[in-house]
Amino acid sequence: MNPIPQLLAIKPKQITLTRMEGPTAECDKPVTVPTFARADWQLGKWSHSVPHRGYDKVRFTIEWPPESGLATYSGRYDLEHWQRQMPNLELHVEQHCKWVIKTHVFTEPSVRYCEKLTGSIEEDTE
Repeated sequence: MNPIPQLLAIKPKQITLTRMEGPTAECDKPVTVPTFARADWQLGKWSHSVPHRGYDKVRFTIEWPPESGLATYSGRYDLEHWQRQMPNLELHVEQHCKWVIKTHVFTEPSVRYCEKLTGSIEEDTE
């Protein structure tokens, strides 16, 4: 079995997922896991009850190790049924960060945060 390649330069300390939509028994009950692989497993478990058309919202918070110097990263994941799209939270974060870096739509600190997280820090040439 081939290991899943790490997309981000820094591994999380822990990830907390909270399902916001879907079966009442699964909503508003935070689940904390140590890795992206475990987060994807939990999202995959939840995805069985997502309608085949549409998505359910999941809030996530990623805490990084103290030595990383990174603040907590929070966002929303649109969870689709597993037959439409397999969950991949790390890819979701990486793609968002690459978009932030490319567009510079957000403030400079957000761009630097994403550069550090993805390992794509560009050196100043001035």
